Amino acid sequence: MAYDMLDAINNGKDSWKVKVRVIRLWDAINLNNNELISLDMILLDEHGTMIHAKVIKHMVNKFRPLIQEGLVYMIANFKVTSAMNFRPVEGDKIINFLHTTKIQEIKGLKNIRIAEQSFMFCSVEVLSTRDGQRMYLSGMIVFV
Repeated sequence: MAYDMLDAINNGKDSWKVKVRVIRLWDAINLNNNELISLDMILLDEHGTMIHAKVIKHMVNKFRPLIQEGLVYMIANFKVTSAMNFRPVEGDKIINFLHTTKIQEIKGLKNIRIAEQSFMFCSVEVLSTRDGQRMYLSGMIVFV
C-alpha cells in the first residue's frame, strides 16, 4: 500500500494517506474557561518527519476512541493548512481531521520502521530567542 510522506503533503488536496505513529496526544484546553478546544497530537513518519495534527472540538467524540498514543495508524482524507501560533513542532503545516477522515490502526507489522519517539533539540541560544514568543512551544531538560 502506498503512503504519502509527511514532508510531501500540502494544501493542494485532501486525499492524502499517511502511515504515522502518534507520539504525543493531548487535549488543548482554553485556560480562561477550561473548555476543550481540540484533541491535538504529534505524528511521526518513517523518515523522522514530525507534524502537528488536530481534531476540532465537535469531532473529538468521533475520533478520540480511535486514537492511542504510541500506536501506528493509516490516516487518510484530511486537510493540510498553514500552522499558526503555538507550534509543538518545527514546521509550517498542520493536519486537520475532517468528518471524512479515515483512521485505522496498523497491527502486527514486525518491520514498522517508525521510531517510538522523536525529539528536536536546540541550543540554549535558540531556546532563549523563543522566550516570550508564541510560535514554538519549547521546553528544557535539566540534569541535576
